[in-house]
Amino acid sequence: MTSPSSTLYSQCPKLYASDGVNHRKYVPVDSMRELVNKESISSELKRKKKIPWGVSKCAAQIEEKSSKLFLTLVLSGKAPDIRRLRKAGFTDNDLPLIKLDDTTLQSSSEEKKLFETPKGWKEQTIDTFIEKQWMMIAPIFNSNGEHRDFDTNICLPFDNLDEKGHSNTSIVFKANIHKAHQIGFENDSPSLSVALKEFRLQGNYSGNHSGNYFEDERENLVMIRGLANNEHITKSFGSFCQGNRKFMIFPWADGGDLDNFWQEKDADKRSPELLVWSLEQMLGLAEGLQALHHRVGEKINLRHGDLKPGNILHFLTGEGRGILKITDFGISKIHNVNTFERMDNPTNTRATSPSYEAPEAVSKEKKARSRKYDIWSLGCIYLEFAIWLIHDWKSIQDFNEERKPKAYYTSNFAHFYHDSNGQVEVHPKVNEKIKSLKSNPQCGENSPLKDLLDLIDAHLLRVEVDDRLDAEGLRRRLADIVKKAKPE
Repeated sequence: MTSPSSTLYSQCPKLYASDGVNHRKYVPVDSMRELVNKESISSELKRKKKIPWGVSKCAAQIEEKSSKLFLTLVLSGKAPDIRRLRKAGFTDNDLPLIKLDDTTLQSSSEEKKLFETPKGWKEQTIDTFIEKQWMMIAPIFNSNGEHRDFDTNICLPFDNLDEKGHSNTSIVFKANIHKAHQIGFENDSPSLSVALKEFRLQGNYSGNHSGNYFEDERENLVMIRGLANNEHITKSFGSFCQGNRKFMIFPWADGGDLDNFWQEKDADKRSPELLVWSLEQMLGLAEGLQALHHRVGEKINLRHGDLKPGNILHFLTGEGRGILKITDFGISKIHNVNTFERMDNPTNTRATSPSYEAPEAVSKEKKARSRKYDIWSLGCIYLEFAIWLIHDWKSIQDFNEERKPKAYYTSNFAHFYHDSNGQVEVHPKVNEKIKSLKSNPQCGENSPLKDLLDLIDAHLLRVEVDDRLDAEGLRRRLADIVKKAKPE
């Protein structure tokens, strides 16, 4: 509560919040309510001794409809002129006001609503008012995925920006959104941390296909929001543009990605509870993929195209171990668009390699890739998950090294397939690993892990596309395995 003996002008800076995107200050809406109330307004008007009508009534009206306008006047040294502005019909809904000339301000919501500034307003006063008003109107974001366009002067309620990764097309920051400037974010991000993705200026796709990464990703995310009931797909909170800058807002995964999970939980006991949770997450990812392929992509051949541990995020929501979600739909493939977006991660080079791409990625046949491309990638991820459950993180790393080509003149990617004299086949090291895992005591006959490995071997990591299950078939098989793994 503002002290009666202090002025609004002196109190205001104490309640400023930081716009970490544009490096400026603003007054949050909750601070506005705390600062500009009937008592503080009355005190300010009485101190000026220039209000000829009922101060109490005036203060109540200002608090209700014109608190932002009033505080802007306070910071401009013209608080008493609230009477003139209100008489001209101006309220907070008219902000930001537009400077038409040296003596005239115009409402941004009603072109015909004009305010002729008093004689005491110098040109500098008008400029100060125009500058300060932007501090009062920082937007409130909801989580419904909408897109908004902002003036370059708008203050954005994001602070503590910390760059976490970048690619040729975008930079990803971890940021905090102000608690009073969001609606619904806490459902997916209890800490109000978000992933703020800023797109670089429009460039070209790989090859000769040019386009706008931001618009393509936004289009994909609009379609994906139709999967409201699927909890294993990451949905955006929304997007916005400010001048030439383009942003998307996503929930922040406090648990990192799947690689981070395997590393950080490596010492955890491989308990029946962990096995059930892991299998449930694999089922959830298959359900997410099934929804993407069939509910969204039935008519347009939508697929993800870049499934890998780095694009599966671990959200620490509620109790227990949290939940895994598929993310990064900026590179989803529609029809035959062939692009890759690789996030640079200095602590994990595996996230930059196409190790999880399907064998058809190297095919010379010019045809649209099937949605079963994603099934191969999931098979790779599930196999690594099984290695971790049976052994540990180091075993995943060793398996990765075993698959890398030995010749110095070849690529250094650890594919799960192998090109043998022009004949593509499952990598011999993959077959060896599956055989080795099946011989482990944890993979006894009729065990859930044995069933998982059989599923990967017979129906996921198949070079022939038609030999792979579709997402619905995978979902059904995994549901049976989860049911078997759960205690009676």
